[in-house]
Amino acid sequence: MNAAGASPPGTRLGTSLASWVEHPGRVLVGCLVLFLALAPGLARLSLDNSPERFFVRDADALARYERFEFDFGRDRSVRLVFEGPGIWTREGLAWIAGIEESAAHVRGVLATAGPVAHHRWRLGDDLSADPAGFRAEVLADPLDHEAGWVSDDGTTVTVLVALYKLSSRDQEQVLEALEERVASPPPGIRAWVTGLPAVQRALDRALLEMAEIFFPILALLALLLLAAVFGGLRGAFRPLVLVLFCQGCVFGAMGWAGVAVDMVTVVLVPLLFVVTLATAIHLEVRFRAERRRAASAPAAARATLDAKLWAVVCTGGTTAVGFGSLVVAQLPSVRALGLWSLGGFLFMTAAAVTLYPALLARTREAPSSARQTAFDRLFSRWGGTWAAGAVAHRGRTLGLFALAGLVAAAGLPRLYLESSFLDYFHHDHPVRRGLDELTARGLGVISAELV
Repeated sequence: MNAAGASPPGTRLGTSLASWVEHPGRVLVGCLVLFLALAPGLARLSLDNSPERFFVRDADALARYERFEFDFGRDRSVRLVFEGPGIWTREGLAWIAGIEESAAHVRGVLATAGPVAHHRWRLGDDLSADPAGFRAEVLADPLDHEAGWVSDDGTTVTVLVALYKLSSRDQEQVLEALEERVASPPPGIRAWVTGLPAVQRALDRALLEMAEIFFPILALLALLLLAAVFGGLRGAFRPLVLVLFCQGCVFGAMGWAGVAVDMVTVVLVPLLFVVTLATAIHLEVRFRAERRRAASAPAAARATLDAKLWAVVCTGGTTAVGFGSLVVAQLPSVRALGLWSLGGFLFMTAAAVTLYPALLARTREAPSSARQTAFDRLFSRWGGTWAAGAVAHRGRTLGLFALAGLVAAAGLPRLYLESSFLDYFHHDHPVRRGLDELTARGLGVISAELV
């Protein structure tokens, strides 16, 4: 009770949530049903790193872009690039002519445009009969240069392939079909496929690589940390259950809602993982301390909820509001991150004060299993030493952090904006290297250059 005779808000809220501890079985069954309903949505998640997702909605530039698409067609194309001395041979020209023609019949391709079709009406069908004459004709034609079909020195030839409006999966199938066609060039020719769709596919694959490699590594590191902190793998079980429940429900809901994951929204995956894990550890440490007093598991869970409820609700709520403020952003991908961060962290907070106390109350281990580990004792001693030193030398501590803040603030003017998709890739990445090579030869990859 406070001075006015009323209970603190945390105590009143804890009392109203006491049923989560008193009836843990019902809570666990309800959470299991919710998980089984939402988790299948994970299979419906898709990847989409198309440039449109990163346009500022309602911006003048986007309106001009949409008018351009209406007048000239969709600005989504790839370039088939052919480079090397073998281009201007009979075999090389015949092969490129066949590629240009066969590429037009790939399902999902709107049209192809290249030097062969451009000059065939004037020079006849058998352009490979006179390679030297055809080379001179192409190099002398300004449109071949302006359209990006040939470099100034004649060492590189490209074919523009315009695509229909396709889903990410269908677009990838088109790219694979085109890559199959240029996979076995004649001697003296190097061929590859490049363009914005190739960049988008590389970004999608980077997300898959993150999901298949880096997130399992994150989970393994979390497991090892929990085992070290709590003295064995058994202590890692409950925190990881909360993490799995929140991840499955939140991202399953995104799948059911038809949300496509991109390079911005994928940030929520490790973010939700880490914040959920930290919240679970916070509750678990207090529960183990209560258990060391020989309290029963339900009593220890109730004491943990009474002591930590308000702190968990406040931190979870402020985190949700902080990341949720991104919903006012102009970029659709950033807005989506803000919206699902808001919902995700609110859901995580609700799970932390309902599901987790129910898990704690169902603990079957003896109180002795909650004894302090060597890790606990070591960091308790270090933490106490550091805290005592900071209090004893307040002036030095504040001065040190003030100096660090000034040094950090001095670096703010050095920040700059960079929105190039290629900066997501290493310099040696095949997609970035292919685009850089094409640009160095004075050739572009965007069909808008034809206007």
